[in-house]
Formats: sequence, structure tokens, C-alpha cells
Amino acid sequence: MKLARPCGLFHLRRSFERMIAFDHAEARRERAFFRADTMESTRKPAGNAAGGKRASGNLTARQSRFVAEYLLDLNATQAAVRAGYSGRTAESTGPRLLGKMNVAEAVRAAMEKRGCK
Repeated sequence: MKLARPCGLFHLRRSFERMIAFDHAEARRERAFFRADTMESTRKPAGNAAGGKRASGNLTARQSRFVAEYLLDLNATQAAVRAGYSGRTAESTGPRLLGKMNVAEAVRAAMEKRGCK
């Protein structure tokens, strides 16, 4: 007496799909396990999400450089480029930096110190 075995493309396809689904699920679990394990050792220290070192007060080194460069010609785009920001995004970076409260306050304080209005 013959045992009933799945045959044909339909059954072959189903078994292949199960095998692939299992492999993907297993791989996902392994990636999640290793990701959680390595994330703890590669986390940045809390306190500075931007990643830059704070040079003076609450400004990063590049922001402080931007303030100094901005005072030369009052051109935010060129000051951003000279401060080390990307030239491709300088048109939006300069005004965005001036919109930040800490940078605007530093610019205002530096202008008062120079005697400008």
C-alpha cells in the first residue's frame, strides 16, 4: 500500500514557501538579538544628540565658528560654508542656524560686544 505523498507543483511550492518564511523569521530574530546586543556598546553618550562637542556655553564648535563667520559679512549662507557646513545645503543651513535660539543669542551678544546694533 502506498502512502499518500504530496506531489505536483502546488505542494512543492507550498513547502518551499514555508521553508523561505521560516528562514526569514529566523533571520529576523537573530538580527534583533544581535542588534540589541551591540546597541548597548555603540550608543552615544546622552546629552548631545547632535554629536558635536560643545565649545562654549551651549553651542557646538561649528555653531561657534558660524557665529564668528557670520559677524564678518552678515551673510548666513557664506558663514555656514566657511564654518564647515555642506555647500550644497548652506542655503537652508545658514537661516536655520540663525533661527535657533542659542545661536541667535550668541550672535546678538557678539554684536553687542562689538558695538553693532
